[in-house]
Amino acid sequence: MRDETLQSAARQGYDTGVSGSWGWASPCPLCGAERQHPSRNDPRGAVAVAPSGYAFCMCCRRRVRLGGPEGALPARPVSSVYGLDYPTLSVLAGFYAEHRDRTIYPLYDTEGVERSAVVRLRPGSRIKSMSPPGYSRGGLCFVGADLLEYLRTRETPLRSVLTILEGESDWDAYCRQKDTFCLGIVSGSWTDEWAAAIPYGVRVLIATDLDAAGERYAKYIVRSLENRLRHGTLQVSRWSPPEEFRDSGGTDVREYLSWTAEREAD
Repeated sequence: MRDETLQSAARQGYDTGVSGSWGWASPCPLCGAERQHPSRNDPRGAVAVAPSGYAFCMCCRRRVRLGGPEGALPARPVSSVYGLDYPTLSVLAGFYAEHRDRTIYPLYDTEGVERSAVVRLRPGSRIKSMSPPGYSRGGLCFVGADLLEYLRTRETPLRSVLTILEGESDWDAYCRQKDTFCLGIVSGSWTDEWAAAIPYGVRVLIATDLDAAGERYAKYIVRSLENRLRHGTLQVSRWSPPEEFRDSGGTDVREYLSWTAEREAD
């Protein structure tokens, strides 16, 4: 049945992401990332829009969930939620999307345009996450739905606090459990353009990890906002969870949300 589905998909012109006896090789940059270490991406390459079909490759479709501005969602409802053309090539696609071990998270520029993506692998994998080969993700962030609307419309936001998180896992957990007026950064994400794109009058809550790398991110963000802080167009504060959480060894927002939920359940 699987072979028939793949052959049918190939005849319809869809990339199956399968190589082997049929000799097909996926051009999907996300699938390709699985066959090479992410360090082979060109960090100096221009930020470019990844091919429009990169998330629709059947290989990806059968093995990932699509992370979106409201957090990771099962692949099947993505079309109705985001209006994306996400062809259903197999009745098992929804099952694989829910239960396999990959999630795709889109990355956006300061105009709210999706420019690239990151694949997050299951815990314990040799590599935690991967990017499409040949596409730089410098200056790109994970963006929550409410902030994405602001970036695209530049209408005055109703939210007073913008949260900056570190990494796709913290960003995804925060989107699903707290608020979507937020963005997630990774190495190279934060730029002067992002500092200028922060809405006037908001309080920026820097919720990067409570470790050396997280502190470096926080200090870098504060330095980039110094001019705006001096003119009083925004405020900045640092995430400071309870000492009890820190004493338990917790360092990031995702862990904190789980820790809080466990305490509330007791």
